[in-house]
Amino acid sequence: MGLAVAVAGGTEHLNSTIIQMPPHALETQYKVVLSLAAHEMFHTWNVKRLRPAALRNVDLARENYTDLLWLCEGTTSYYDELILVRAGLEEPDLYLKKITETIYQRRARPGTLVQSLAESSFDAWIKFNNPNPDDANATVSYYEGGAMASLLLDLEMRRRTHNRASLDTLMRAMYEAFPASGPGFTTENLVETINRLTNSEFDEFFQKYISGAADYPFEELFPVVGLDMIPTFTGARAYAGLIMQELNGACVVKSVLSDGPAYAAGVNGGDEIVTLNGRKFKATEINPHFEQTMAPGDTVWLQVMRRNRLRRIDFTLGTKPNPRWELRKVASPSPEQRANYESWLGCSF
Repeated sequence: MGLAVAVAGGTEHLNSTIIQMPPHALETQYKVVLSLAAHEMFHTWNVKRLRPAALRNVDLARENYTDLLWLCEGTTSYYDELILVRAGLEEPDLYLKKITETIYQRRARPGTLVQSLAESSFDAWIKFNNPNPDDANATVSYYEGGAMASLLLDLEMRRRTHNRASLDTLMRAMYEAFPASGPGFTTENLVETINRLTNSEFDEFFQKYISGAADYPFEELFPVVGLDMIPTFTGARAYAGLIMQELNGACVVKSVLSDGPAYAAGVNGGDEIVTLNGRKFKATEINPHFEQTMAPGDTVWLQVMRRNRLRRIDFTLGTKPNPRWELRKVASPSPEQRANYESWLGCSF
């Protein structure tokens, strides 16, 4: 387990951690390093003491399956950034921008509506570290997805209890109820604890958002902490559904998203785009060209190299279905909204 990012990685142990990073990370990615350190420190409690029953007595000679990695790693990922805000090491506005970017990335990934977090956790042994070009259409990460589910659960608990219970309350209650010396906990134990703390039923919540793959209704829940989720772009942008990468100097398709016209036209991951409408482009230029200089309904023809054969693929650009957002404080917050915000982020409204 642990966290791996572009400049660093970590693995938690019972009373220590191993963190790897290049020397320049402390100079150029200091906030990332702080987040990583917070992530591994949080594991001291979550995973190393508070542990799912399926991971209570791990047999390192075989696979160990659990549907709770979204809580083990995802909830830890949620707190690693939140802790920095509460400690005054990250500005709240920057944190909120990161949240909206994560929501954008999540909703841009078709796989979030296909694979549930419980399935992602259970399938970690066969899928998480074995990426393929179709992953974006069929899978979700229990790290990022689990962090977003934890945020959703935090807001929903605060909403139902008028801030008397939250994810903080839940983690403390679970830690006390399921000590390291015990048998560990199950998803049923987790739901029962939430139900008790909130005096309400969260079974449907788990069916929809943890064992199911429903979209997360953040727009409905952010007002709980005095924030509105506002789309920053509502117009139509041309969309192909291509994720590109530069590979050995070539413009190569990394993934083709199933909600875009390129997928239906037969573009494949691994295709090298030789020309687009007769012009050569770098990988980083493809999507900006679609969005900034073309319109939905425009025709695209690609020359692609696939298995040493040149092919032509034609399709019509669609509309990008996923806007970006920003979180703005409501104009006239109620005393409860102010209190919820300050309890959540640990700073004044």
